[in-house]
Amino acid sequence: MLKKIVRKSFLKMEIKYDKEVEFKEVDVLQEGQVLQHFIEDKLKGTYAINRMNLGNSLGEKYALINLNGHSLCGEGVLGKLFDTMDELRLKLVEDGKWIVLDIELHNFIAEELS
Repeated sequence: MLKKIVRKSFLKMEIKYDKEVEFKEVDVLQEGQVLQHFIEDKLKGTYAINRMNLGNSLGEKYALINLNGHSLCGEGVLGKLFDTMDELRLKLVEDGKWIVLDIELHNFIAEELS
């Protein structure tokens, strides 16, 4: 695994700390994972994978939730909901470079708020 010093932005606060965080390329996604989006090696944002229950007619969908305190496309990062995790993964592969941080969402939030 590669190690990288990560600078995170959370709820419009710029938080800097020197901590090595392991990351991997997007391959297998799971609910609650924290991802970072890069375009031309610039960090564009930090997001969480979320499963949402939209009732009997629509069922469960997956979306990326913005952890940066602002919205890029109004409704989720990619502007849509996904039926399966694999459908979300395929869209991410097409849309710049995404990495999965080796930290769970609740730990990520706890670190940012501490």
